[in-house]
Order: sequence, then structure tokens, then C-alpha cells
Amino acid sequence: LLSATGTNHLLLNKNPLVGLNPDLRDRLNRKVIRESVKLLYQDFERLLGLKDLVIMPVCSDTGCVGTLVLFLHNPKKITFSFTSLIDSIGYELGQYITKHELNQQLSYSESKYQALFDSSSDAILLSDGLQIADCNRTTQFLTGINRNKLVTQTIPEVLGNNDQQEKEKINNYLQQVIKNGGELKFEWKRKH
Repeated sequence: LLSATGTNHLLLNKNPLVGLNPDLRDRLNRKVIRESVKLLYQDFERLLGLKDLVIMPVCSDTGCVGTLVLFLHNPKKITFSFTSLIDSIGYELGQYITKHELNQQLSYSESKYQALFDSSSDAILLSDGLQIADCNRTTQFLTGINRNKLVTQTIPEVLGNNDQQEKEKINNYLQQVIKNGGELKFEWKRKH
């Protein structure tokens, strides 16, 4: 509970945090929002002893994460459009929280992928067609070329050892893979 005016500010001074009934918390979700609002209203009425409240659970895709509570001085001002506004605010907050949770999960997954990619003892090149898009540390070590330079080159340029025939041979192999799919294995010797 954040703030209130009138006599409700005393209530907030006494109860800055209100713990919900754990059984109730587990039953709150976006799919049964009307039922959740009723349950919350009953719990807040029991906890705070107030009836002039507008309550909206804030639910992400993983569950209820909070509750909007408005103390009203004039309960006659509760209209359908007012409750619709509160509903939409609660929904948008829930959507924002869901996006935030997904971004955190994605960031964690990207970190794990990057760690696996970088720590592999095999050279790994990611490409868009023949253009190198990314590479791991082992690729940089084996080619003797840093990442910034590698991503400006094509695979045949890097693997062709400054030999035009070798570049054309690699280019033909790779064009077959791009056209037909599958994988291609060949031995490559780096000439320094």
C-alpha cells in the first residue's frame, strides 16, 4: 500500500504491507479475474475493515504478483468506466511484468548460449549465407584473425588460404550445402 489521504493514511502507517491469505494468493490468476477480485475484496475487507475499495489483481502469465487498491471517499463514483480503467491498468501492468520476466529468461538463455559458444574447443562459425556473422574464440585462435575482422569476411575468404582455387572449391562446397541442406565435412589446413 503506497499512499492515501484523509483517515486512510493512518491505516497505511499501521499497515504499509498487507500479507494476503496464502491460500487466496495461490487461487488468483488472470483467467478467473472476476473471481479473483471478489476473493481479494473479501480478504482486504477482513484485513483492513474497509468496504469502500476498488481492487484489481496484477497478474502476469506466471501468476498474481500484486494488487492495486484504491481507497474511495465517495463510493458512488464507482462507475463501469472507472472499473474498466482500473481493469485495464491492472492488465497492462501484468503484461509489462510478463514481458520483463520473459526478457530476464531470454537474457539468461543468451548468457548460457554465449558461454557454451565461447568455451567450445571446436571452431564455430555462424554465417548468413557465406558471410560470417559470428565466431567463437577457438575460431579466432585457429585462423589467427580477430572476431572484428572475421565478421567482415566470407567463409571462403577465411578458409581459402589466399589461394583462388581453394576459395572457389570451398565456395562450391558451401553453395551445395546452402542449396541442398545437410552438413558438409572437409579437411582444412591453414597456411600461415
